[in-house]
Amino acid sequence: MEIKSANFSFLREHDPQLVNLAARAEQYFHSDSNTCILKLRQFAERLAQHIADETGHYQAQDEAQVELLRRLKAEGVISREVAELFHSIRIGGNNAAHKGKDDRHEALTLLKNARELGIWFHCTFSNDRNFRAGAFVPPAVPIDATAELIAEIERLQGIANDSQSAAERSRLEAEQKEIALKSAEEKARQAEAEKQRLTQMVIEKEQQLAQQSTNQTVTPQQTAEILKRSKISAKNIDLDEDQTRQISVQKSRDQSWEINPSSKREKALTPTSPKEGEERKRAGWHHGVIGIVASRLVERYGAPVFIGSYEDAHDDSEEAATVRFSVRGIPEFHVFEAIEYEPIKSIRNKGGGHKAAGGFTLPAANLEQLRQGLREFADRENILPSHISPLINIDVRIDLSDVSMTLLQECDRMQPCGLGNPDPVFYSQNVRVLSQQTRGRDKVKHLSLELDTGNGKIKAIAWRWGEYCPVPDYVDIAYKLRANQWQDTTSVELEIVGIREATGTTMESSQNAPKQLQLQYNPAPVITKFPQWQKLSEAPRPLPRPLLLYGCDRPADKFQGDVDCDRPNRDRDYHAIVLWTMPPSFTHLQWLIAIAKPDYIYLGSHIPSVPSIDQFLAQVQSLDLENIEKLNLLDISQQWWISPSAIVSALRELNYTCDFPPTLPLDGELLRMQKWYGIAIGKLEAILADQK
Repeated sequence: MEIKSANFSFLREHDPQLVNLAARAEQYFHSDSNTCILKLRQFAERLAQHIADETGHYQAQDEAQVELLRRLKAEGVISREVAELFHSIRIGGNNAAHKGKDDRHEALTLLKNARELGIWFHCTFSNDRNFRAGAFVPPAVPIDATAELIAEIERLQGIANDSQSAAERSRLEAEQKEIALKSAEEKARQAEAEKQRLTQMVIEKEQQLAQQSTNQTVTPQQTAEILKRSKISAKNIDLDEDQTRQISVQKSRDQSWEINPSSKREKALTPTSPKEGEERKRAGWHHGVIGIVASRLVERYGAPVFIGSYEDAHDDSEEAATVRFSVRGIPEFHVFEAIEYEPIKSIRNKGGGHKAAGGFTLPAANLEQLRQGLREFADRENILPSHISPLINIDVRIDLSDVSMTLLQECDRMQPCGLGNPDPVFYSQNVRVLSQQTRGRDKVKHLSLELDTGNGKIKAIAWRWGEYCPVPDYVDIAYKLRANQWQDTTSVELEIVGIREATGTTMESSQNAPKQLQLQYNPAPVITKFPQWQKLSEAPRPLPRPLLLYGCDRPADKFQGDVDCDRPNRDRDYHAIVLWTMPPSFTHLQWLIAIAKPDYIYLGSHIPSVPSIDQFLAQVQSLDLENIEKLNLLDISQQWWISPSAIVSALRELNYTCDFPPTLPLDGELLRMQKWYGIAIGKLEAILADQK
């Protein structure tokens, strides 16, 4: 259910969840300002991910907000003023989460900061060049408000009233009365529903962004235009005295502890055996990042990791520096006992931790002694090479057909999960992979799978495992359960934490063994003549001849004279092509243009129908595939008006293997095809221009 907001409703066209989060913050302002600030932090994190995706800078779901903002600022996507607003909300949210301080005055300032960010985002990424946000509308005055807070709210309300017309004031008053009159029971129900929705928000956003990344490419021209609008919008950010003071105070605090990253290097010590260790150096690493890196190394290699960042080394002298270490362990290697081991404790400075993780500082001159001490400790604790393996602790073995919403709900009863109470890890054998692909941009790729449950199919994601694509057709998997919320539907998704080639015999049975199908798929020739595009409804009459009429259900009787249908004659050049509908794929379009060599293409507004998954699978199964030596993919695609990639996806779902590039799951291919049929002329021209 979408909640109304007096200050953020203009963001609805970008993402209704942004409006919901901001509206929740407004609602909680007077009753729980701490929660209000936490909602604003979620709002800012989601907004930053939108910015990254719109500008082609999105990398991974688990990227820290501070790192994402740093990248966006370094790339010039956000200005200093915008970055400061983001950081004010991030730091306020951190304080609210860790200190739990109730501060309505700070909450009000951050609400105003969030609105300025929303206005900047809308002006930068929307097409509304005449947008006017109006004045900030403060939340209703709480009964127990301080005199200072009441004065601030009254001041803001006066500004808002002065800037609003009578109609606007009536509308806002009506909306605020509507919110205020909701019953306590209705509020509680909405809060519970919102809680469930927000717990899945990050997963949902990752999937949305990953799906968008497969269908959307940000061109350099688009990026340049976005950066231009971003700078213009940033100049219009209008901060009042309280907002300016709050940011200035925070900047002075930041400068008191900020470390120059250019003087930093990192060391990673991996005591894989009494005689082995690894040391690597890399410039520009801040100590706040090394804990994340240590965790990633443990996940990948299954070895205890000591990783450190240099401090106080102004002359690049290791002897003059101190190294701050972050440590992550494995079950056989007790981190705290290692740190307290006398040969190590005697050479380090402050430190502490527990069995799985810890940290300490060490004079850089003692690094070799640390390495020797770790070898001695590993030898004393009998840490063997066989322990150094990224094994997964399994809680229970189940059939994939047993995965359900009921099972997920049972797991949710064990929340909160974390150290000492980890998420349950399930294990299933001989799972058939129906389809697979990589998602994500730049260097970080994720592996997306669709798996056969025996009575249906289920989606799975393996974060940062894109390099392992393709995986075998049959696998054993270890996984956690996650809720996948898309629009109003919630389903179960698997988060893969371990995978290997199947060790059972199910895959060897003749009934389940995948069947090979040969495909004939001829790539389109090079386009040598690029036509001009125009909507058919706006084309001059009569249409130039000779003319090629092409499209699904094209009305040949309406076009008289020198007109050919469907297939161009290689011996003649056409003045124009009428696309009654879009071809079933971009490859078909390339063939048409390359062979017909038209001067003009007139695009109609008709959209072919797209079958349901069940209808299409039945259509594919109607083919006599067992007796087809080679399937002509382009030909059958034009007969059915279905894209070649959708046909291959269906074949793979029916347990056929095809020599064809990776495809989306069938529902994704059908959705992509539907978007293709409605593509705009401007985007088509841009795509074809890249072929020149």
